[in-house]
Amino acid sequence: MVLHLLTRISLSKKHDPDLSYAEYYAVQYREFIKLAQAFEQEWGKDKLLEFLTKKTQERTFKRGQDQAKKLGNNSLAAYVEQFRPPHYEKSLTHSIVEDTETTFQMQVTECIWAKTFLDADAGEIGYAHICCGDYTWAKGFNEKMHMERDKTLMQGDAYCNHRYVIEI
Repeated sequence: MVLHLLTRISLSKKHDPDLSYAEYYAVQYREFIKLAQAFEQEWGKDKLLEFLTKKTQERTFKRGQDQAKKLGNNSLAAYVEQFRPPHYEKSLTHSIVEDTETTFQMQVTECIWAKTFLDADAGEIGYAHICCGDYTWAKGFNEKMHMERDKTLMQGDAYCNHRYVIEI
């Protein structure tokens, strides 16, 4: 039960208008980061990251499945609609690099999650809790879709290069 507490701390639904989004995310993730760091001290880094990665992949795979079911459409076009304006405007700065029937690529140059975790000196925790789920989110949405990425802000790169490809 204690193990699942770590993956259940989440953002409250209501944004405090007196805080910027960056401040809001920092406040909301502060307790999660502290708890993750405490588990890291207890279990060791490898065990913590393995646990977070596993739980993140389970959570995001289900999220993808639920999203496709709710939309009633699991096409690449339906999936990437969430990355077009106005979606994520307050949390990501990104540009679309490629946009075809089978491929969608975006380059993210600012990310509120990366800022939050890196400012707390918790980039590896952030990658395991947020970024690694991008792969399984896409796969859960459509088993014929996959994401490719070899750069992330969370891991210290200048940008993230999300590329989604679907087999037709």
